[in-house]
Amino acid sequence: MTAEATYDGIVERHHVGGVSKSAHDAVVIVSGSQTLLLRRVGSDNPFFDPELEALVGKRVRVRGIVDGPTLLLTSWEEQGESPQRS
Repeated sequence: MTAEATYDGIVERHHVGGVSKSAHDAVVIVSGSQTLLLRRVGSDNPFFDPELEALVGKRVRVRGIVDGPTLLLTSWEEQGESPQRS
């Protein structure tokens, strides 16, 4: 079994998949120089999750299993609003 990892960062919405048919907007965590797609374990819809959408713009600590470019979330904790970007 793959070990869980913990990341601190800001949740954002990014366009992923380039211009292919699989292109879509996704909720990601930006942690340092790393960006990972977020997906909750047990979520029914990989393209839209209202619980993850509610985290956009917030600073969080997340825990989960990395599977390629995706972090399969097992838990998260909000740490406040993201600082405003200019």
